[in-house]
Amino acid sequence: MLCQQLLPTGGRAYVCGYDIVEQREEALRCIGYCPQFDATLDLLTVEEQLQLYAGIRGIVRAEWPALVDALCTLCELTTYRQTVTGALSGGNRRKLSVAVALVGGPQVVFLDEPSAGMDPVARRGMWTAIQRAARHCSVVLTTHHLEEVEALADIVAIMVRGYVRCIGDKVHLKNKFGSAFEVSARLASAKWAKCFASFMKAEFPEAVVVEGADRRFVYQLPRDRGFGDVFQTFQANKERLHITDYSVSQTSIEQVSWY
Repeated sequence: MLCQQLLPTGGRAYVCGYDIVEQREEALRCIGYCPQFDATLDLLTVEEQLQLYAGIRGIVRAEWPALVDALCTLCELTTYRQTVTGALSGGNRRKLSVAVALVGGPQVVFLDEPSAGMDPVARRGMWTAIQRAARHCSVVLTTHHLEEVEALADIVAIMVRGYVRCIGDKVHLKNKFGSAFEVSARLASAKWAKCFASFMKAEFPEAVVVEGADRRFVYQLPRDRGFGDVFQTFQANKERLHITDYSVSQTSIEQVSWY
C-alpha cells in the first residue's frame, strides 16, 4: 500500500508526510521500490535501463552518465554495464532492481528481498550497497535471511501471517524475548574437553550444549545470571581450564523469531 500497488480500504498512511491516497503523486516522488520479482526490460542493457528510469524520474540528460556510473559502482554492475538485462544472472538482475530503486535519490526506499538468489559473496556486496544507500535515505527491507537482519537492521519488525508480532531495535527484542546467553569457548587441546564439560555442568547446571566437537564448545545459558557474572566466572577459570578464547553473546534474532 505504501508503494501504492494497492489502495487501502480504510485508515490513513503517510510517506514523507504525504497522504498516500489524497497526495498520491507527492508521495510517489519520495519512494524508490525494488519488487520481489524483477520488473526489468530484457532487451535493454543495464546502462539503458538506468537511463530510462532516470528520464522517468525527471533527471536532466546531462546528469545521466554520472548517475549511471555511481549506481553501477555501488551495486557492482560496472562489468555488466553494456550487457542486456535478459543475459544477466538472477543475482545481477536483483542488483539492477536495487539500482533502479535508488535512481533519483528517493527519501524512502522499499526493498522486497533484495538479495534473493544471490550467492554469499554477492549478498555481502549487496549489504554494503544498502548500508551506503541508507546514509542518505530511509530503507524498509523485507527478508527471510535472518543474518541479513543482524547485519543491516536498526529497527526490526517480525511478522506472522500478515500481523506484526513485535517491533523494536535488535537489543530491545533480544532482551525482551531472548531466553538465553550463548557462550562459545575454545580449548588449547581436545584432551581438556572432559574437564571443561564437568566445569560447565557444575557451574551452569541448566546449560544446554549447542555444539561440542574437538576443542570448540558452544552452550546456551539461562538468563538468570548476568553478563558480568558469566564473564567473571570464565575469566577466573580460564587458565585452569586451558581456554584459549571465549565469548558471551545475546540471543540471536533467529532465536527471537522462533520465540
